[in-house]
Amino acid sequence: MYAAIALNNIYGQPMEYSGPVYESMNTKGDRITISFTHTGNGLLVKDKDGYVKGLEIAGADHQFHQAKAVIQHDKLIVYSDKVQEPVAVHYAWADDAGDANLYNVNGYPAVPFRTDKWKGITEGKKYVTGK
Repeated sequence: MYAAIALNNIYGQPMEYSGPVYESMNTKGDRITISFTHTGNGLLVKDKDGYVKGLEIAGADHQFHQAKAVIQHDKLIVYSDKVQEPVAVHYAWADDAGDANLYNVNGYPAVPFRTDKWKGITEGKKYVTGK
């Protein structure tokens, strides 16, 4: 990846040099469509079963549930049977992103993201050592 960044940014050879980066979302019914930059020639899943792992979706209640997704070229359509009116998506956002398996066709992994700006459980807390 670093070589591709150098070739693109320093040597002026246009090429994809990053994995998909969250750009925006659009909600329609019970699904959220996620748009990315750096999709190259599209998105793919590196998984024998073809499922995007590491996705969560939530409604206005801020309760996240495991989500499913369909890839449509360079967009991700996210949904869950448990969330009828979704407002937020997380990808690889938990403390263990080892299941993350979304890539662009160029082979670069998607960057973990969240679409919300809700307060986290550790916001305002301080870690104190030596006690």
